Amino acid sequence: MSIHNTTILHLGDSSIVVKFSDKINDEDNDKVYSFYNLIIEKNYSFVKDVIPTYNSVAIEYLQSEKTFFEIKEIVISLIDKLSEIKFDYEKKIIDIPVKYGGKYGPDINFVADYCKISRKKLIDLHTGVDYRVYMIGFSPGFPYLGGMMSRLECPRLKKPRIKVSAGSVGIAGKQTGIYPIDSPGGWQIIGKTFLNLFDINKERPSYISPGNIIRFRED
Repeated sequence: MSIHNTTILHLGDSSIVVKFSDKINDEDNDKVYSFYNLIIEKNYSFVKDVIPTYNSVAIEYLQSEKTFFEIKEIVISLIDKLSEIKFDYEKKIIDIPVKYGGKYGPDINFVADYCKISRKKLIDLHTGVDYRVYMIGFSPGFPYLGGMMSRLECPRLKKPRIKVSAGSVGIAGKQTGIYPIDSPGGWQIIGKTFLNLFDINKERPSYISPGNIIRFRED
């Protein structure tokens, strides 16, 4: 079903997906977090989990309390309200100092060669723009960033590493990102930050939130 250019889908036995677009851009991501914020504020008893992505929101619900069709009607009413709401993003600018290359960025030379630019130019391009945090996912606290220059697009590793250390800054396809914890990964690692980006003992474990603006700088 589609309403106001938004698609509502039944996913599995107890989930509903609200898809605002097939694109990845700031406007549609604003809609995602406006809708997400609405659901969280309502604190519905039948909602088990709400998962925002680049351009959609998945809602896992309790079948014992509501049917798919009942939830769909609630979703439609909330979508109608979105035009009246401006979600107040936490547009905090986060400075990320990065040590590029060497033991901290073992793939920087490969990326520079692939992109046919010098290592210095790669660093200049990577630090030369602001990156919007579209979503957190993949691993706890991992920020998916928008805004990387197309000149830095580079394929993933053919064979992923078993362990990528926390703080590693990488490039994969059209994206750049930061590994907040030690984890496996196939991104090309160009540097490392020593900021602690994820702390399970804090009330808000992730240092970075959706809507934040990331600025990399050479350390």
